[in-house]
Amino acid sequence: MTILSAHDLVVTRNGRRLLDGISADFGPGRLTGLIGPNGAGKTTFLKALLGLIPVDGGEVRLDGLPLTNYRPSDIARRVGYLAQGAPCHWPMSVERIVALGLLANGQDRRAEAAAGKQAIADALAATGTNHLRHRAVTTLSGGERTLVMIARCLAGGAPMLLADEPVTGLDPRHQLDVMDILRRRVSETAGTVAVLHDLTLAARYCNHLILMADGRIFAQGTPDVVLKPGNLAAVYRIKGGLHFVDGRQIVVSHSPEENRT
Repeated sequence: MTILSAHDLVVTRNGRRLLDGISADFGPGRLTGLIGPNGAGKTTFLKALLGLIPVDGGEVRLDGLPLTNYRPSDIARRVGYLAQGAPCHWPMSVERIVALGLLANGQDRRAEAAAGKQAIADALAATGTNHLRHRAVTTLSGGERTLVMIARCLAGGAPMLLADEPVTGLDPRHQLDVMDILRRRVSETAGTVAVLHDLTLAARYCNHLILMADGRIFAQGTPDVVLKPGNLAAVYRIKGGLHFVDGRQIVVSHSPEENRT
């Protein structure tokens, strides 16, 4: 089943094509990693999927219908969004921030107080942030704030979650915590798309990768298909590939210049 799909998407800004004929499907059971070098078009693609920026060609479909048929509130009920850096400038408690995620489903939670409280409790438990519930979100570390903003998305109950660089700038432990949560929420009814720069995390956690370059999809499929040496050389200009260490996939890479010494 496909929830969200892109069909020949084109986005042009200042005479430059940021997306050039992108097509892809997203749905339950997949943790899709959007990978590629800086400037490849990953964030632009994510924002186009959400309807946050206009497209100059092609279309995005949600549940089989053009995204333009939906109001923003309707999109929010089906697709959650974690912005890059998990920004939050409101000096509110973690619990209240997570509660804001309930607004996405468009229901009057005053009539469903018990359900609302349970959704908040479940989201805090899923992200391991219950101990932070009374803290002001502005006092949290970057990793803690990211977990809280993911909890906000989970409380909304949208079947798709789109996350823009959710682990960038986080320490290794918080990176693993975030990726564990994103993988756990993938199920028969839920899917996740995440922009990632760490290829080892992408290989370890994602069951589907889309490798982008110059606004186009260079390769897509399982990690072993996408992270081939030829693809890494063509897109990243590095030598490397997938290796297994203690039963886990990692990407070992180095620059071509290292062979010249």
